[in-house]
Amino acid sequence: MQFQQADLAMFMTSFSSIATLIGHMKRALGVSQLYSGQNYYYPKQLLTAMGIEPDSIIGKQDLVRMQLNDSILSFNALKIPDFMAVYKRQYALAHNVYADEDSTFAQLSVFVPLGYYKYVDTESKLDWITLSATTNTADDILSAIEGALDAWRSSSDLGLISGSIQRAFSENALISLDYATSADVVLPVVDRNITWQISNMTALRLNQSKLDITQDPVANTLVFEPELMDGLTSMRAYANRPIKWLNSYDGQTDSEFIMEATRLMQCPNPDVASYKLFNANTELVESFRYYRIVSNNGVPELVASAPMTSVYVLTVQAGNVAAMDVTAAIELLTNLSQFKNGPTVELYLRDFATNDYTYYGRAGDLYRYTTIDGDSLAGLNKAALQSAFGVNQLG
Repeated sequence: MQFQQADLAMFMTSFSSIATLIGHMKRALGVSQLYSGQNYYYPKQLLTAMGIEPDSIIGKQDLVRMQLNDSILSFNALKIPDFMAVYKRQYALAHNVYADEDSTFAQLSVFVPLGYYKYVDTESKLDWITLSATTNTADDILSAIEGALDAWRSSSDLGLISGSIQRAFSENALISLDYATSADVVLPVVDRNITWQISNMTALRLNQSKLDITQDPVANTLVFEPELMDGLTSMRAYANRPIKWLNSYDGQTDSEFIMEATRLMQCPNPDVASYKLFNANTELVESFRYYRIVSNNGVPELVASAPMTSVYVLTVQAGNVAAMDVTAAIELLTNLSQFKNGPTVELYLRDFATNDYTYYGRAGDLYRYTTIDGDSLAGLNKAALQSAFGVNQLG
């Protein structure tokens, strides 16, 4: 082949990133019409929770749909054989609304892309582009999709990589995303594997400047070294704790559960200098929020928590911005106790004299649980990566 394996890996990573954004926009269109005839506020609240300005979509669906379908046409025109599974999972996470139970009182969860990868032809690298941390408009996301596609369309590498993949996997069907239609409605789905993953995910504040993917042409490998942001105080406790808890609300703790439930758990490296991730899975969770609807003078209003992570350190010492005081910890525990299948949060107590950390407790459902050690978790992360990026067959 006239390109290195690392080039192919970059192409597929960027390709999956673009598909994720397309799934995110298709979900927004589907949500914008969900129960709109019965509840004026419901689709608006869901779009807000997804980080999208509702007024940029609602009432403008036809225009947004037309622009999105133009991008889907360009995406499908890449003619990539369906030989890797990783894009399917990431597309599904971004395209679905998940419910923890089949009930009108179910808790809903959505995965929102933090950003996307854009190919840099002149440097053979992928730049990480972070989407707005607050609210994006439909135009913002559509422009991001087109920009990522244009980066490949204007690259001389596209023809070489695409043609070689098609020849190597000529017996595989081509990847083709469905176009958005006016009849599309995204209904919440109950997926127990996803519920397990949400209940056990490790939410890490990531250093956005360390998410680029570069190529080492000598070793023919990609270099990806994500680091934690301002995580030295809190994440040291989690990283140095050898045993990780696994929660299963419905009591299943067999090998299938463990493989699925750990898909969003991570292994931070207890290195106080940089705090790189020791091992990662196919997705990283940066933070999570809780949303609740309150009545403001008779008008439903969506109230969001601050972005939350999976580990907090308790302290009564003033001025330590990386730690959490006891009052805030009690508020956190009270809020989390209202959710049956929400993410778990670990609490630690720090001794400032010795700089030791004592495991203090855990917020979340502890009725059914098992444990896993850090080395085993790293092994499962690696196995999941290999299965997601593994080639199904060589034609």
